[in-house]
Amino acid sequence: EDIVELAPVELVDLVVADFLGRFVVDDGMLPAVRAAGAWMKPGARFCPGTVELLLAPAGDFTHYGLQVFTEPFYGLDLRAAVPYALNYCYHAELPPAALLGPAATYARLQPPATADEFDQTVSLTLERDGLLQGLAGWFVAALAPDVVLQTGPGYETHWGQYLFPLPPTPAQAGDRLTVRLWLEHPTSEMIWRWAGQLERKDQTVLRFALESEQRLGQRPAAAGGPP
Repeated sequence: EDIVELAPVELVDLVVADFLGRFVVDDGMLPAVRAAGAWMKPGARFCPGTVELLLAPAGDFTHYGLQVFTEPFYGLDLRAAVPYALNYCYHAELPPAALLGPAATYARLQPPATADEFDQTVSLTLERDGLLQGLAGWFVAALAPDVVLQTGPGYETHWGQYLFPLPPTPAQAGDRLTVRLWLEHPTSEMIWRWAGQLERKDQTVLRFALESEQRLGQRPAAAGGPP
């Protein structure tokens, strides 16, 4: 019997759960988190008590998965593969210097309650000039009143960060990056989509519509905009 469907045998005072993927949801464990609520006594605690998902603009970093196609490889020009490389989510271990501006909250979970869907728009203001290359995503989990697990840039963990690439674009302090990021749940795998624009005063510097589902015939990486 699936433990998610198992009726509680005995109610408990504390649930300790490791359900955290790199961007929480990518481990596919949220149904089990919700099911654990049925096992909790009134007033019982869940560890972690809260989980916050954060997004920040990132750039001026080196990432092999993104940049391997931009340079000659044994005499071959692989730049035609760049749009496919952008339509993917990557593991990254970024230094704090890679953040071009402060992070914004994308979602906040309080287990055993979890979001039914992930679909939010965030607005990020860049605080320094740099080559914008993507959105860095990570989580902060409160394990106890004075114990917090941080996985953002600069913290050494096995999770690292979740990187949503963008077409590399020179950006300036004061630019505003608006992104709608949403998750679809097909039967085989989870697919992230992110779309939006980078604006400088009254000018749109970049428009993008990307997704983690790689397909032949993928539209150019910088085409389109938010649906």
